[in-house]
Amino acid sequence: MSNGDAWKLPDGRIGLEVGRNDKQICLSVMRSDWPWPDYPIWVTKSQCRKQPSRYHGGKVIEEALL
Repeated sequence: MSNGDAWKLPDGRIGLEVGRNDKQICLSVMRSDWPWPDYPIWVTKSQCRKQPSRYHGGKVIEEALL
């Protein structure tokens, strides 16, 4: 994963970026009832908010995981 690859959808779910084009991003949405992300979905970039990077100097930042 690269820095800043997590996005927050309008409904509060978090998705990991797996692809993009000019106006959309493809996100694999995290699920609370399953240890792996759901099938990828395409969403408009303006609908989502980029999350801060979970990594800093090779270490996981705990606050960003909440």
